[in-house]
Amino acid sequence: MGISLKSCFALGMLGVLCAAGSASAQPASAQQPAAQAPRKMSDEEAKAFAHVMGMVKPGQPYRLNLADPQQLAFTQLALATAGRTASTAPQTLSSVNAAAVRSKKQLRGTRSVDMLAQPMLATVAGGPQDIEIISNFGSEGSNVYTATGYSSVIGGTTQTTITMQLVDTANNIVYATNTNAQYAGGTDFSVSVTGQLPANANVAAVATFVTSQGDTSNTTLVTTTKMVPASTGTMTAPNYCVRTNQSDPNSSCVLNSDGTTQYLTGSTTLVPNPQPIKICFQRGSAQSCDYYNNTLRPASTVFFPSAGTAVFGSNTVGDSYATEGRFTATINDPVGGGGCVFSNNAPLGTGWSVSADKSTLQWNLAQLSMVDPSSCTRYTGGRPMNYMFYIETPLQTTSGPNTGFLSFSSAYSPPMAPGNLGIPGIFLEDSCLAAGTLVQLADGQQVPVESITADNQPKIRTATGDVRTVLGTASGVELRPMVRLKTSSGHDLLITGTHPVLTTKGLVMSRDVRVGDVVRTDKGEARIVSATTEEYTGKVYSLRLGWFDEARSDGRTHTAGGIFVGDSISQWQMERDELQRLKADKAEVERRLPDDKWRAEYRRFIGK
Repeated sequence: MGISLKSCFALGMLGVLCAAGSASAQPASAQQPAAQAPRKMSDEEAKAFAHVMGMVKPGQPYRLNLADPQQLAFTQLALATAGRTASTAPQTLSSVNAAAVRSKKQLRGTRSVDMLAQPMLATVAGGPQDIEIISNFGSEGSNVYTATGYSSVIGGTTQTTITMQLVDTANNIVYATNTNAQYAGGTDFSVSVTGQLPANANVAAVATFVTSQGDTSNTTLVTTTKMVPASTGTMTAPNYCVRTNQSDPNSSCVLNSDGTTQYLTGSTTLVPNPQPIKICFQRGSAQSCDYYNNTLRPASTVFFPSAGTAVFGSNTVGDSYATEGRFTATINDPVGGGGCVFSNNAPLGTGWSVSADKSTLQWNLAQLSMVDPSSCTRYTGGRPMNYMFYIETPLQTTSGPNTGFLSFSSAYSPPMAPGNLGIPGIFLEDSCLAAGTLVQLADGQQVPVESITADNQPKIRTATGDVRTVLGTASGVELRPMVRLKTSSGHDLLITGTHPVLTTKGLVMSRDVRVGDVVRTDKGEARIVSATTEEYTGKVYSLRLGWFDEARSDGRTHTAGGIFVGDSISQWQMERDELQRLKADKAEVERRLPDDKWRAEYRRFIGK
């Protein structure tokens, strides 16, 4: 896909996660009007700004240490800019102040260096973490700039406040500000700011994220730097396998004579409305999986290759690209929140090269993997993930040395800003029923869910009486309390809170099933006599019976402990639908807030 080259800024990593309009929707929130600018920072504001900016590097998200009075002041000033004070947002301010007190106690007697803001993303592969970035920062011409801040917190937040500003850092002048807050969301939230700046301004975008989960709070800061966007780019891996029926995503992949999988070779940036690329776990063969975990790799490893090219117009790639260039690769869960890092600012070493004329940067990475991702993928439950791949490289331009960037993301919406390209997402076939839960096969056998694998494609009978093939299985652990349902017919099921259960009213998340509700079972209809929650530290499992067709239908169900439940795609669809519903359902937002004090703050926020 080609894109025109024009003046553009971009953050130093992760690129355009949220060019997509889907991420900019704010559940039950009230957007604050952009502040009129320019304005000179107050002395207090400039002091806190200089203090914090001296700790951070452009592009890298930093978690502020609220034990430091100036970092705390920076946080409070950002909230005040958003109109969020002790009178308008008392619980938010209380959670910030409580976090500061806890941090001071933890750091009592330590060195001042321990109060520095800390880089937020992992430097090595590891577990899940919050994703908070400036997703794009670009020029629209005539010195008009737009920047977007994006926040995705694991498990969501009680409240998230994002303050976006366009600043002349040389003169401490704020030229544009926009803010917004969100309650009972926080997994997929963004705010954009647009403003015109003088031609000679030393402009930067500054994003401040203040998140609360009950009485705990965190502040994250991200700034930007000027760079040259790629004029063209391709992503040829990961890619789709060649299928026996290319129009059917459930058909098997075609294998070469040596047993390896055949892949399409074109750039995935050219695929319209792309389906996610399927990554499967604990598989002995590919079947319908584009990539799968064979016996040569640990069953817990997420892996797939990456390959592509980047061209930066008439500029050439600098000779020091291997040591000064950097790339970052992540996956992000817009439903469950947070994400996992394959690499963070890793050098362009093995697998990277340039063309003979130095016009093209090339990469061919045999495997992106996490050495111990079991704690990272455990919360995915078998669902599509946003995939992001971001590159920086030194350039030689007609005006001297500079830095170029190219960002690929599956969370996108055309038209894309220069230097940003859309690619398919990643579907991790990785869960929701407690180990030991019995599942009935089509032949009547009752088998533990953990004993089912997709290798032999066992058959399941659905609530409609149809026979469906198990196309994928998943295993992991659950981060939140699970739900135990008991029926009048003696069924006893332990299941994750968002997994769908088939009632006489249709599929309902288990956490929303109430005593007295009627569910569909292997013995007919049965009434719920007990619905409780409990902690569970064992493994959970789920099954996939199809792709995205019929995700909410009775034909995508199977028994679990004798009760009909939906498959993993049904769960993802219900979670996504719930996020959409929260955009307008203020009563549901109130219900999800932890106590009356938070509910009162939310009602004040929406003017109720």
